Amino acid sequence: RTVLIDEGFENGIQESVWTQVFVSGEMPWGIESVEENLMWPSTVKEGTHRAFLRNNTGETQGYKTRLVSQVMNLSPARVYLPSLSFWFANPKWGADRDSLRVLYRTSSYSAWKTMAELTSEGSDWQYVKLSLPEVGSTYQIAFEGTDNLGRGIVLDSVKLRSAPECTIPYDISATNMGHGKV
Repeated sequence: RTVLIDEGFENGIQESVWTQVFVSGEMPWGIESVEENLMWPSTVKEGTHRAFLRNNTGETQGYKTRLVSQVMNLSPARVYLPSLSFWFANPKWGADRDSLRVLYRTSSYSAWKTMAELTSEGSDWQYVKLSLPEVGSTYQIAFEGTDNLGRGIVLDSVKLRSAPECTIPYDISATNMGHGKV
């Protein structure tokens, strides 16, 4: 099994894995830990840290920020049926809720395409697993959070890996097994 991303944000937002891109306004993704009296939800999914994108200004700003992976070689010869899985929460504030889109692109100069759009409210952790489309040797993914004055997007336990490679067993026949005790 090939694992390209196994991210619980225990060491912050590492530049070796992620780049932040401000699409609208300048609100970066941050890191919070269990020592900080977490809310919405009050837990993490892995370790003691999680990533978040939250507007604390009290006014809708329309911030939009991407957490972009480094370029990865996901060519079929290298990675067998890659998938992306992660946990996220999107708690609302009154009627307001933020949104999270999962994007991909096949090269650093191609346009971003939407893999998933997650706009439903969820104050508890929700698990998402996505098969990656159009994989190739210069692939990137991005988590794009958009501020709509909700309680923020939280993200944890991000994993990008190949499918398990299972082999078909040989036709095995057993002879002369004996009848003794083992």
